Amino acid sequence: MRIAAGRKAGPATDPLELAEGKRLYVAAEHRRSTLFEAVLLLGDSASIEAGRQWAQATWNVYLYVSKKAVPTTTTFNDLYKTAGMAREAFYAASRKSLEIRSIESSSWPSAESNKPRF
Repeated sequence: MRIAAGRKAGPATDPLELAEGKRLYVAAEHRRSTLFEAVLLLGDSASIEAGRQWAQATWNVYLYVSKKAVPTTTTFNDLYKTAGMAREAFYAASRKSLEIRSIESSSWPSAESNKPRF
């Protein structure tokens, strides 16, 4: 989202220059990949697949906002929403696998939202 903001395709909350955003994304992706090993080891097939879909959806957002052409707000918002839905699906699959009673979560914030989620 911060890369998109720096490229004028997302909300102007704490925008990042593309080069800095790429550096931070690579570090975050490395951390995600390392942590996902626990899901691969202990998770059921539904949780693993949902986790992979979430990773792919976030990768799609990153690829879109980091390409040479200037991204559009509409396409960014669609990709961001898809990534949010994939996140929710991963959590739902994981809770089901762990036999944790499902909780009502707040909806994924829209890309237009400048309000922090706490």
